[in-house]
Amino acid sequence: MVITEEQVTAAEARMKKRVSQTPVARKAFFFQGNVVLVLSNGERFSFRPEQAQGLENARPDDLREIEISPLGDGLHFPALDADLSVPSLLRGVFGSKSWMRSHR
Repeated sequence: MVITEEQVTAAEARMKKRVSQTPVARKAFFFQGNVVLVLSNGERFSFRPEQAQGLENARPDDLREIEISPLGDGLHFPALDADLSVPSLLRGVFGSKSWMRSHR
C-alpha cells in the first residue's frame, strides 16, 4: 500500500485539530502522594495512584518514572508495566468498568 502526500497532509491536519481541541499531557510527575499532569492547555490535573487501575498497589518509588506517549494521550509507568489513557483520566475513567465498580 502506498500512502500519498495528500493522505499524509490530511492525517497531519486531523491530528493537529485533535490535539488543539483535546488537552494532552506535556509533563507528568509524582508529587506529595499524587500523580500530577501538566496539560497542553496550561491546566494541571492530579489524582491519587490508588484511584487508577494498575497503580493501586504502587509504592512511591514505582511512580517516580512516568513516560508520556508521543501524542501526549497516554502515560506509561515502567516499574509497574501499567498504561493509562489521558483522555479517559480527564473524563474520570480510571480503569475498566468492572475494576471501577469494585473500587468505589
